[in-house]
Amino acid sequence: MLFYSRILVFEIMKRAKITTVIFLLLCIANLTVKADSEGKSDTDTNKYYLHSQEFQLMNEEKQKAIDLWIDFLYNPNDSLRKSFWCPDDVRYLGKNYALFDRSFFQFGLERAEQLAILKPYILYVEPLNDVFFITTLFAKFPLTVSDSSINNQSPWAIIKVAVRKENDKYFLKNVLSYETEFWKKYKYEYLNYLVHPAVEVDTVAMREAKQFIDSLSILWNGEKFDKQIDYYVAPSSSKITDITGYQFAFLGNMTGMVLQDSNTNSILLFTGLSNFIYKHEFVHIVLDEFGNFLWDEGLATFYGGTGAMGGKLDFAQNKKDFFDEFGELTLEKLDEMFEYRWKIYPLGAMVVEQIYKEKGIDGLKQFSQKFKVEDDEEKEFTHHSKQAKIAFKMAAEFLGITETELIEKINKDKP
Repeated sequence: MLFYSRILVFEIMKRAKITTVIFLLLCIANLTVKADSEGKSDTDTNKYYLHSQEFQLMNEEKQKAIDLWIDFLYNPNDSLRKSFWCPDDVRYLGKNYALFDRSFFQFGLERAEQLAILKPYILYVEPLNDVFFITTLFAKFPLTVSDSSINNQSPWAIIKVAVRKENDKYFLKNVLSYETEFWKKYKYEYLNYLVHPAVEVDTVAMREAKQFIDSLSILWNGEKFDKQIDYYVAPSSSKITDITGYQFAFLGNMTGMVLQDSNTNSILLFTGLSNFIYKHEFVHIVLDEFGNFLWDEGLATFYGGTGAMGGKLDFAQNKKDFFDEFGELTLEKLDEMFEYRWKIYPLGAMVVEQIYKEKGIDGLKQFSQKFKVEDDEEKEFTHHSKQAKIAFKMAAEFLGITETELIEKINKDKP
């Protein structure tokens, strides 16, 4: 699952507007901000940069839209930020009301601190009826390009948001409904599919999806699943990042993601694999989150496989691929692997497997409760490697063995 903090690579959606963005990036490679004759920048205390084109085309309404956007980015109070956002999005999405926000502000810094590092640079503001679409680049400035490609890590993101005017008041809004306006819609029981026009519909997979969800829900919760799932199916990761507000992002390749809020009963599943059954993400929906990266992703991989290693969504194959590439585990290897998020997926599943073999489904449920954390911020900002080390040690203790003995058990089950 790509939650708010996956670290892989997005590709840029290849369409006319993004081609324009690429051209702009090349043009601003040596961008600097010059102060006026009094030593002041062109922007409000230098909170953002504005492209010359938009500066020359500025009007009062555009400036109000920009001011709202910048106020939202910098405001440290979530309740106030929420008041800037479209009420419909807030009612539907709950804590995920700004789809890009939690993944962008993922580093544990104060918002102003992060924005001082990754400064907003507004590229253009596009009016359409009663809506303005604002496209903003976030980068370290001055933006430079190196002959060594590994050092070219800027820009970090290009984000697009909408600003809608209602009764002379302005609200921010996700671009989701605008970008999926012409997607095909299909309903299968509680699965509400929104399908990109380039994807062929698979009704057989829809039926299999419901069967998998219900069987897992009965196994884990003792009853069939009964919540609505809005399932966005796209042919590539770039299409998914596009509809969630990222025109480009250095933060991750979103082959799949789930966003849910129990307070609003909203569940959104996004896939860039053209698949109508996504077992890994279904596990996250049915089992919810327990607050530990290794355990959450381990459960999802054990029951639904993972594409994190570039392989099939099948745990048996994931495990074989893992041992083929890395060989048998050792304590030294384990510490190194915990630094890489994608390696934690199959590792976590192998830990789940050992607990399941010893203690069954009841053991998995019992161990899961040890991680239940109500504070989302605590979940989000505890580093994945630290979470993985904690979970592995706890798993060994739960089984009454040492970490070395747990590693030996995992190695014995090597395919």
